[in-house]
Amino acid sequence: TFDLIEMSPRLVVDISDKVIDYRVTKMLSDLGNSSIPVGQLLASTGQMTMFDDDQAFNDNNTNSIVSNYLRKNIKFNFYEKIINVDGFDYFIPIKTLYSDGFPQADVTGATVSLGLRDFYFFLESMPAPRLLMTETSLSMAVSTLLDYIGFSNYTFRRVTGESDPVIPFFFVAPDQSVAEVLNQLAIATQTAMFFDEYNNFIVMSKDYLLPESGNRSTDFILSGSNNQTDNGVIKNSTSGNLPNIISISSQDKKIYNDGKITYTTRYIQRTFGVRKQADKLESEQTWIYLPSLLWEVAGTEETRSRNNAAQQASAYALGAIPINSSLTSSVPSVSNGAVINNIMDLGEGIFYLPRYQGYFYSNGEIIKFDAVQFNITGTGNVWISSNQEYQRYFASLPFNGKIYPTGLVRIYSLPYYETVDGNTRMKSGAVYQHGRGQFGTPVVEHTAGINEYWTNNDYVRGCDMQTQYLFTTVLDEDINPPSTTVAAAGQNNTLARQTTRNGIIKNLT
Repeated sequence: TFDLIEMSPRLVVDISDKVIDYRVTKMLSDLGNSSIPVGQLLASTGQMTMFDDDQAFNDNNTNSIVSNYLRKNIKFNFYEKIINVDGFDYFIPIKTLYSDGFPQADVTGATVSLGLRDFYFFLESMPAPRLLMTETSLSMAVSTLLDYIGFSNYTFRRVTGESDPVIPFFFVAPDQSVAEVLNQLAIATQTAMFFDEYNNFIVMSKDYLLPESGNRSTDFILSGSNNQTDNGVIKNSTSGNLPNIISISSQDKKIYNDGKITYTTRYIQRTFGVRKQADKLESEQTWIYLPSLLWEVAGTEETRSRNNAAQQASAYALGAIPINSSLTSSVPSVSNGAVINNIMDLGEGIFYLPRYQGYFYSNGEIIKFDAVQFNITGTGNVWISSNQEYQRYFASLPFNGKIYPTGLVRIYSLPYYETVDGNTRMKSGAVYQHGRGQFGTPVVEHTAGINEYWTNNDYVRGCDMQTQYLFTTVLDEDINPPSTTVAAAGQNNTLARQTTRNGIIKNLT
């Protein structure tokens, strides 16, 4: 069995007869920045000039079937054709490149020039996922990135017995492309990464790219002759193979292992154990580690600021709020074209709500909310999700008007939608996502006020106590308590049930 990823038509044309000139530059590494061709991921480029006598590659030619696709990375496969070898023609792949930008047309000469790049353009156009993985192998990291963007033509090449590099902490920061992350992996692991002639992404270790004589078999052997120019000699002296080395040039780098490591200095500061020791002799001073701020939560956005300058608080705030009405364990759903079970009633406690979007925690459940309801004079009840929205409504408030929270908070939900008779509406039933039971917590019922368990007389217990032995001015050694007995210590449930219990909190002064 197999999973079909894509099936679509392709227009394939042999344009060899139209090609005037082409150049292909395969990039494995920039030796100007390194001494060995590893640790980089670079784009291979090319240039092609064609005889465009029928203006097929002119984007203004409406009769051309390819003019509408010139800006969409046309794929070009380059082959070296060896004709009539024992009756067969062999096509040796050179490189797979894609058009880059608009063709440069010369109407007078009926030619068109195309800039070309390999599939690197796809990697640099795709955003990388935000990841944090520990003890991750290089192959796992590369596979995760490429599988995320739907690219599966990749191979890993290492010599036999070579271990896969392990990355202790593989972190992908936001706003990075896949190409940037792969280049960082190539630098960190000294790995060569490139696209081969078949457009496969190759991840090759340094030992595989630059092997010792016994690490792996030789890829190919180049033949040469020292006397091929003497007396018309065209063969090697020891074999019948024609020489295929035209010329050899080399550059000697005497210093190939010199380098400079730049890093940020990190150390643990020390200070006096007690400030008053600063004025004492060294024999009286003790040293401890100096606490340093490594990270802190960003300041909380003010919920009801009157101008932009005051919309950001200087500190992060947490709030504890009692609910005004009980919240059932029913999750949000759609009924009669509206979302139900997605409202929390905080009553007057809404005044202490520190933000418009966030999370509530109660009874072991985490609930995500995304808006707070406000009543606005002349507008009515509206849901506000940010300080910017609050300022927008506040700016349009009529003279002598009011804007205040109603006490209702909206639980996050994302319903399904359907189109009926050309009208798009919410689909009845369960929603696609909701804010109940976040992070794997159970969805439970939340009771407003005191739980019935605490007010029910069936669960009340009481006992009589002889407090004269507890609250007295007599010394303990002068008190003669009565003898102890094995029984309930003055149990008196009848007296206990005469009491009343409620959820009212009073501030006694």
